[in-house]
Amino acid sequence: MPNEALAKIFFEIAELLEMKNVPWKPAAYRAAALSIQNLPEPIETIYARGGDKALKEISKVGEAISKKIIEYIETGKVTSLESLRKRTGIDIVSLKKVSSLGPKRLMLLKKELGVKDLKTLKKAARQHKIALLPGFGKRSEAQIL
Repeated sequence: MPNEALAKIFFEIAELLEMKNVPWKPAAYRAAALSIQNLPEPIETIYARGGDKALKEISKVGEAISKKIIEYIETGKVTSLESLRKRTGIDIVSLKKVSSLGPKRLMLLKKELGVKDLKTLKKAARQHKIALLPGFGKRSEAQIL
């Protein structure tokens, strides 16, 4: 399961970077996440066998991503993800469970309505504020509710 957990971390990093309008990095993190998901063996085994060099041999894994993998293997967390979460101020994991809400729409909701989690999203929808935003409407608001 570590491969899946690490892939989820990289998918979340990609979405948070996309929300911040960072170019090309989201695609790199998504590609690495997919490679890690599809590994035939646990990533810890690969690291134990060959260290940083073996990690970089994984498709789409370069220097920066390799360092994050090592940090995750050694500590169980990735500090850059925690930092991105704090800087973005959005609970993207729970909000992404709402269909039709991608990174750009979430940033618009945060910027315009202060949405940062499911509670504030429901509040904005109940007050019929979401339907007034560009790219949304009454139908989007009803889906959220």
